[in-house]
Amino acid sequence: MRSFEERAKEGTEGNPVRNSSGASNPTRITLKPNPSSRRPRGPLARREQRGIISNGVKAGRILNRDLFLYLLDLEVKRAQRYQNFLSILILKLSALSKDGSGDLQTSYQMLGDLLSEETRETDILGHLSKNRVGALLPYADVSAGANAKSRFEDTLKCCDFRSKGYEVMIDQVSFPMDGTSTMSLVKRALEGEPI
Repeated sequence: MRSFEERAKEGTEGNPVRNSSGASNPTRITLKPNPSSRRPRGPLARREQRGIISNGVKAGRILNRDLFLYLLDLEVKRAQRYQNFLSILILKLSALSKDGSGDLQTSYQMLGDLLSEETRETDILGHLSKNRVGALLPYADVSAGANAKSRFEDTLKCCDFRSKGYEVMIDQVSFPMDGTSTMSLVKRALEGEPI
């Protein structure tokens, strides 16, 4: 009789699968790795796994407007259901010159890098409009939102947005103080801009 090690070296090929009664079943089991489950390799794949696209912007950290508003709606509904608080910090990029000669893309990259370091894992960053980024802070009441706002302001002092032609102003909107629905919070966050 062959040992277990000898049979293991041969694999399952030629060894019939036995059913519960011990009878031979012609079906054979062959395990092959799933090609889609293999981890991609190389420097570009590692950068994609970390969520960084080639131009250095954190991919997935600052969401597009539609996805951000969808997640905001879910968080507002959750806050209503469980009677929790919710704060949104609105970071507005204002152009210093009227001709629009500022470098908006680089300013967004700088802002995204700063915010990704300063926010919690549960915080959600997303675009509200062309020049506004929102930081959704679940379970943050007015005072926790104010603490995050002051922390962001201290961090922004270290960056030179003026050299890119923009300045950053931070505003805060809180649930349920400033609105009890998603649309009322968005309207408050986008005061002075079309929705």
